Amino acid sequence: ISLDSNYARAYAMKSFVANNLASRTARTPVELATGRDEALQYAKVALSIAPDLPIAHSALGFAYGLNLQVSESLRENEIALSLASGDPDVIRNYGFAMSIIGKPEEALRYVDEALVLDPLNSRSFYAHISVLYFARRYEEAVRYSLKLKQDSPELFRFPVLLGHLLLMLGRTEDAALAFGGD
Repeated sequence: ISLDSNYARAYAMKSFVANNLASRTARTPVELATGRDEALQYAKVALSIAPDLPIAHSALGFAYGLNLQVSESLRENEIALSLASGDPDVIRNYGFAMSIIGKPEEALRYVDEALVLDPLNSRSFYAHISVLYFARRYEEAVRYSLKLKQDSPELFRFPVLLGHLLLMLGRTEDAALAFGGD
C-alpha cells in the first residue's frame, strides 16, 4: 500500500503548531506538558504514515528538543537532514537544533542555506536572528534585524525577539519601542 505523504506532512505541521501554541499559551506547567505531549504524538503519527518523510523526522526532533530529550532530538534532525534533499524547512530546523546545542557556526551555515533556498520566508530570517541570539552575538543580531526591518519590512515579523536582543544590550528604551511594535 502506498501512503499519501502529504497527509503525513499535515500531521508534522500540526505537531509544530501544537508545540508553538503550547509554548505561547499554556498557563500552567501541566498545560504546557499536555500540549507538548500532543505535539509529540502528532509527529509520531506523521512518521507512522510516512517513515521517510523528512519534515516528519524534523517535527519529531523539534518535539524531543522541547522536551529536553537532546540525543533523540539530534538523531531525528540528522535523519531529517539526510532525507531532506533541499527542503528549506528541514535544513532550517536542523540549523536551529545546532544552535541549541552550542554549535553556532554550523547553525548559521544551515539556516543561511535555508535562507538562500527560501528567501521570501520570514522564518528563515527569524532562524538567522535566533541563532545569533543563542550565540550571544546581540549587536550583530540587532544590526541584521534593523537592516531587514528597513529593507524588507514585510519579512520582519519578530519585534519581540528584537526587543529581547536590545534588552541584552541594555538598550531599554529601544527595547520598549520594539515590544510596542514600532
